[in-house]
Order: sequence, then C-alpha cells, then structure tokens
Amino acid sequence: VQLDLSAYTGLDAMFRFTFAANGSDDAHPGWFVDDPRVEANPLDAALAIEAAPFVTGNWITVTLTVTNNGAADVAGVTASVTTYVGGALVELPAGPVPAAPVTITAGGGVQVFSWTFSVSGAGTIGLMGAVGGTVVGPGRLASASAAAAVTAIKPAVLTGALSVAPFPAAKGQWITVTLLVTNTGDQNALVVTPTLDLNAGPAVYELGPVPASAGVLAAGGGSQAFVWTYSVSGAGLLEFTATAAG
Repeated sequence: VQLDLSAYTGLDAMFRFTFAANGSDDAHPGWFVDDPRVEANPLDAALAIEAAPFVTGNWITVTLTVTNNGAADVAGVTASVTTYVGGALVELPAGPVPAAPVTITAGGGVQVFSWTFSVSGAGTIGLMGAVGGTVVGPGRLASASAAAAVTAIKPAVLTGALSVAPFPAAKGQWITVTLLVTNTGDQNALVVTPTLDLNAGPAVYELGPVPASAGVLAAGGGSQAFVWTYSVSGAGLLEFTATAAG
C-alpha cells in the first residue's frame, strides 16, 4: 500500500493500522507493517512579482519558478495563480506561459511559469501560485505553492485651481492670473509645466508664467503656484483656460 502524504509536509502524522490474523500458528501470523518509508515532495516553488514601482495603470509580470529536487521526473505539471488579497486591484490574465502541461526533469530541473497582470487600483495585492504534477514511476502526486505581496500606488495626479486678482478690474489695470497646481497622487510629479490661454476678452499678455516650471511636486499634496500678468485694455469679460502637465 502506498500513501501520498505530500499534503502534510512539515506536519506530524499519526498512523493507525487495524488487521486480523487468520493463521493458526507462527508460520501464518497474518499481515504486518514492514519498512515504512516517507518520500519528500520533490517540488519547490518561488513566486516573484516584477515591476518597479507598482503603479496603477501599469503592467506587472508574475513568475512562478518551480524546481524538481527529486530523483524522478515530474510529468503533467501545470500552474495557476490566484489573489488572496486585493483581487479587485488587478486584472487576472488567462495564462500561464507555458499553458500546456510540462515535464520537469529530476535532480534540479527548473520550469518558469509567467503571467502578465494590469494594475487597476491602489492598495495591497497578494498573489498565490500553485503547481502540481505526477511523479514518473510511482505515479504519486507532487505539488508546491508560494505567495508574494506588493503595494500598488496611484500615479502622480495633478489638480488645478485658477484665480484672478484684482476682481473686478478696470481698463488700464494690471491683473495677475494664478494657477495653483497640486499633486494628489502617490508618486512625485516631475518637471511640471503650466500653460494659460486667453480665450476671450480685452487683455494684453505682459509676462509669465513665473516660475516657468516646477522641478518636483511631491506626492501626497505638493503644490506650486504659477503666475501670469496681463493688462486690461477695455471693458468686457475675460476668459482664461489653464493646464499643467508633468
């Protein structure tokens, strides 16, 4: 009788044997247990999540590296990956690559399975990879699993607030138009450059923006004010449109 105990690797096991002897003398004592043997699970697995940084909207590559440390090949090996936390933050693919069952050779043979995921939200993402196959010869099952977790963040997100002073303004006055840009994301915004368009109204551009750009807007609320100066050349409504990019 062969028992597959690979699911209990690392745990204590208790065996109970019940038998009846039907022999009438010492020559026919019935059956007994002899030479018990425990065979280790031959497969090891390691899961890696590759991307830097882990940002919403980016793609990540997940690899499950499987090693056969046993003395026999393991055939029909297939792999899968699931989320154990943050499942709503990633789009799971159909993978893996390779998708067809493979054989991992004995004595240290290695097979790498890979998936590509898109990150759809910020937060903790935990992945569990599992692999299983059949040991050639004994026919017993072999399996392994591994887990890994990362934290996905929001990219830099720029918001803007536009103001004009003085308001109202008279003909001949100079006015300042101020664009306050704030980074509400989890990444720094680099080389942020503003633009301002006068869509309508009697005003003449004088100077700006001051400053021309911002080298870094820190994540989580970093801000910068950009200022333009115009002179009012007549009566009417002034209409401005401002943008910022980094």
